[in-house]
Amino acid sequence: MSVSKETVAWYLQKRRRQRAEEDYDVEYNWTGTWDPAGVYAVGDGVTVGTDADPYVCTVAVGPSAVTPDSDAAHWSELQPGPTPPPP
Repeated sequence: MSVSKETVAWYLQKRRRQRAEEDYDVEYNWTGTWDPAGVYAVGDGVTVGTDADPYVCTVAVGPSAVTPDSDAAHWSELQPGPTPPPP
């Protein structure tokens, strides 16, 4: 059985799009504004400060008086990511 170059190209393009969608489809548990009395698990998302900067918990923490923007050991600031692939 032989497969045309067009079929192979179509399949590879489809697979790349699926991978891009999988990479983009990350879910976080948004809990709202950060609270020093809160207990956060890995994957919990909060906003911090007057600009509502988004942070995601990378190591369980809390309660803690240290804000996520000053606690890189437990939090990671979300940066603008790639635009999701078109449907």
